[in-house]
Amino acid sequence: MEEMLYFPSIISKLFVLLTFLHALLKLKTKKRINQYLFYILCISVFAELSNAYLKFYDLPYSTFTTFSVVVSIILWFRILHMIFNAKKLIIATIILFSLFAFMNLLFMEGPIEFNYYTLILGAFLYILFFVFESFNQLKRDNFYFFQSNKYILIVSPIIFFLGLSLLFFFKSHYLNSNNIIENVKLFTYFSISVNVIFYSSLNYYILKENK
Repeated sequence: MEEMLYFPSIISKLFVLLTFLHALLKLKTKKRINQYLFYILCISVFAELSNAYLKFYDLPYSTFTTFSVVVSIILWFRILHMIFNAKKLIIATIILFSLFAFMNLLFMEGPIEFNYYTLILGAFLYILFFVFESFNQLKRDNFYFFQSNKYILIVSPIIFFLGLSLLFFFKSHYLNSNNIIENVKLFTYFSISVNVIFYSSLNYYILKENK
């Protein structure tokens, strides 16, 4: 298992590619909510392949990665919009998040580096909506909500958002490069862990959609 941790990029790309192929073959895209998920997976696989190409030729890829993250987060908000009751608030959040991402790209972190704060804000808002709606459903004793396949879908990115946001929040090279196991960086461990959990959850959702 430790040997696998030396190849985080390969493992992550493999999970993305397999999940995309699974969705391509099995996901019922006649449902609008599944269409959004498929778009997210298309962006993910395209981003992974493009970043690999850009890295290979030593070309900058931060702007493209930031753009991919922004579009993916907006699509996740669209999925929440289809499930949650606070539809106007979610639309307002999408607009405000998009404006922040645009301002951050131009005037704050800039186009040269990956925009960490955009990811952190999007993740925070998504988790906030998720927690708020979960409490609402508990108050209504709607336990079916927590057993539904839609709940599996919206809970899937939570660990992904939370894990990367906590890591990027400190924006510390020392923290991100610190060894957690011999020759295995903290960032490497987190990157593999959150991707495995995230894409495994999505594969489970796709499987349940076919039952």
